[in-house]
Amino acid sequence: MRLDLFVAAGLCFSCIESANPGGPLLDAAGGRADQPDSAPQLDATADGPARLTTCGGLSLSPTDLDFGSVAVGEVRRLALVLSNLGGAALPSLGLRIEGSSDFGVVIQGGADGLAAGANSQVLLQYRPSDVGSDQATLSVTCDDRVEPVTLRGNFFDGPCLRVLPASLDLVAAIGSTTEGTLSLATCGDEAVEVRRIQFEDADDAALAVLEVLGPSLPAVVRPGASPGAVEVQIAYGARRQGSTQAVLLIESNDAMTPVTRVAIGASAIEDRCPLAIARSEPAVVEVRGPVILDGADSRDPDGADVVRFEWAVTARPNGSTSEVVEALGPNPIRPNDGAVADNPQTSTAVFWPDVAGRFVIQLRVFSADGGVGPCGDDVPADATLVLDASLTTARIALTYMTDADVRLEAVPPVYSSQPDEALRCGPQNPDPSWPDGDACLHVEVPHTQTVTISGLSSTTDGPYEVRASVADPGAEILPIEATLVVFCNDVIAYRETITLPADGLEPVAIAHITSADGVPCAASAP
Repeated sequence: MRLDLFVAAGLCFSCIESANPGGPLLDAAGGRADQPDSAPQLDATADGPARLTTCGGLSLSPTDLDFGSVAVGEVRRLALVLSNLGGAALPSLGLRIEGSSDFGVVIQGGADGLAAGANSQVLLQYRPSDVGSDQATLSVTCDDRVEPVTLRGNFFDGPCLRVLPASLDLVAAIGSTTEGTLSLATCGDEAVEVRRIQFEDADDAALAVLEVLGPSLPAVVRPGASPGAVEVQIAYGARRQGSTQAVLLIESNDAMTPVTRVAIGASAIEDRCPLAIARSEPAVVEVRGPVILDGADSRDPDGADVVRFEWAVTARPNGSTSEVVEALGPNPIRPNDGAVADNPQTSTAVFWPDVAGRFVIQLRVFSADGGVGPCGDDVPADATLVLDASLTTARIALTYMTDADVRLEAVPPVYSSQPDEALRCGPQNPDPSWPDGDACLHVEVPHTQTVTISGLSSTTDGPYEVRASVADPGAEILPIEATLVVFCNDVIAYRETITLPADGLEPVAIAHITSADGVPCAASAP
């Protein structure tokens, strides 16, 4: 690739060539055109001998630029000083880099030529894209002359050890242990043997315990190995609140740095338990009405995810057997039969109060970092649900003036079109086979029949049906006029004047009673 670009203040290079197709092209701000600049600091000009070239009075200093140790992705810049020691201005110069594409020239702008006695700088940049040494040659051309400058980065003779990150900070809750990891890599082209790893000073045993868990020694770190191929595992046990500093010593056959020092910071914090926050719907709990339990608002003050939710019924009315489940069973009358067991990995669950009274349900949560809440003996209110399951009562009163034997009865939603005497609620059957908890109370006084349904079940499968008939087949039957009143929790929900037919020996439907979410009791004409 051939470019006509300006580089370095006061100097114009009419042609800049790159022998690395697809290699880095640095923009005027000094970063790669295809990558954001990481705002590196310009290092001082590297030391090196100046050499006078044969092209006029051009002098390059230094002729060997060593960028030293630079981490992958970081940037270091060095300056090459160009001086004109001759008596005449130099023509435009050419630059060409051959070798590693991790080196580049920083384009800053300038003017054509270099006047006699003047000097200027060319900034060269090194951004390693991988672990290992890099080398390239910068060629400065002046007419038909070529002056080379050697470029080196992460170039070491012999074994060279690099520790990533250069320091490590560990945080643990008091009474717990956490672990940290250091990755070992080579910064040269030779394998490194790690011989010993230990802490420089004895740690404060009253404050913390620092321990090296691995690797097994001696360990060999090979050039080109993927990051994490050899790791140092450090355990930190926090004993009481506070912070401590330690230095980890890693001894190896690194010729330049046989002992690498790594700063280890350790901080203990007070254990803050996850907060269990329980919610429920609906607000008004009815007997045999499903209640949705939700712990999604639970959280860990330390930022860890809440990963487990456990619900427990800690108090219940006598006779209750209901438990918290994931999903109710298929039987609408006894949905706890065949229910799906609660899944603690989900934040929601279902509870079905089977009798009237107070239920207390507590939530316990677990966080990803091992925390459990609530902690301690006191259970906060947010982790507790108090459900007062009430009975929805429907009372049916049929009043008439005729001196006749009128029968009033009610049947639940499961009653089929085929008569089932076991389900009828009336004077002949004061204890019908209704769902658990339903109570049918028959009260008979002159000219009044009353049936009370204590604890309505959900009527998703159909309404309760209220029926009436004339019971004495031997008497002369005339049409009977009567007043029907349905009370829901002692409040009139339905009132109607009805006429029982003269042939009213067979029960006829005179009202329907329904129970659903939001409207636990309602009555209407059949």
